[in-house]
Amino acid sequence: AIANGGVLMEPYLVDGVQNADGAGVSIHNPSSSGTMMTTEEASKLTEMMKSVITEGTGTALNNMGYEIAGKTGTAETESSGNNAWFVGFAPADDPQIAICVLVENAETSSSYVAVPIARQLFAEYLQ
Repeated sequence: AIANGGVLMEPYLVDGVQNADGAGVSIHNPSSSGTMMTTEEASKLTEMMKSVITEGTGTALNNMGYEIAGKTGTAETESSGNNAWFVGFAPADDPQIAICVLVENAETSSSYVAVPIARQLFAEYLQ
């Protein structure tokens, strides 16, 4: 919703189905699930998330040729290791992909585990 100007979209698993010739048999049309926040609030959150990448715990995602907006987190667990995560979208000002990376029982923080995985995902999708 942040990447979409405050509008939450209805989630779906399959974008479309094609026959053997590549013709569309069934195409999913995205639909809104409602507004979660104002456009101004979404814009402010995007700016804060861009700062996580340029100045904070997600700096390994800097200098990829496009701006990324993201947030990292590391949660201690009662079992072994931490739950390290990253959530973000890119390009920050014209989002094409949003991702969430969760690494359970990580031996270190999200900056060293989840962020490098996110970097690979962004690079592969946006190359």
